[in-house]
Amino acid sequence: MKRAAGGLVIAVLIGGAVWIGLTSSGLSQLPPLVSPTPSSQPVGTSRFKAWSNSGQAEVGVAYIYETGHCGLTYLLDFDGSFWDAVNPAAPRHPPSFFINYDKGVIELLSEDVATYTSSTDRVITLERRTGPVVLGFCG
Repeated sequence: MKRAAGGLVIAVLIGGAVWIGLTSSGLSQLPPLVSPTPSSQPVGTSRFKAWSNSGQAEVGVAYIYETGHCGLTYLLDFDGSFWDAVNPAAPRHPPSFFINYDKGVIELLSEDVATYTSSTDRVITLERRTGPVVLGFCG
């Protein structure tokens, strides 16, 4: 009986170590920014033009990504470019993380395709945009 209990404790410890390893390994911090200050300029009174400021990512590496308070669909800057969701939900019912803060995982799959996995495990395909973006301020 004592051996069985001891074996159970060892199995739980090993299982816990494997679980901890799976949840913390394989996720990298984003590459350093190109510049400490993002580059943007006003366009009229309520819009601005912004240029990407993100560092070069590596294909196949999963990075921890925080969307900011305006969500995934507002100014997603990754791997030296801005990105658009390819498969967004119906406009009347977007997932919360499209317009609110989320901490998920972003991964570059190829030169022009990436995925974002939300904190609720929803996977969104992303497509690279070229050049700067012009948009209004997030409220």
